[in-house]
Amino acid sequence: MLVVCGKNDPLFTVEGAEAYQGDLANAEIHILDTGHFALAEEGDCIGGLIKSFFLANKDEQNGDPMTKEYGAAGE
Repeated sequence: MLVVCGKNDPLFTVEGAEAYQGDLANAEIHILDTGHFALAEEGDCIGGLIKSFFLANKDEQNGDPMTKEYGAAGE
């Protein structure tokens, strides 16, 4: 799981983001110097993190997640 949040976000706190590591040992956590609207403030950075995460977690059986076309729910 990839978790990206702003360190100054009053709604989704750093502690909330880091809590994922308690349930998911392989969670990748990134805390950015932003507020609640991290995507608006650091969209390019977050986009790069998403792309890197997908490529690093590519599943050979299911193909490349960056080019995969998703069908109906449950496929």
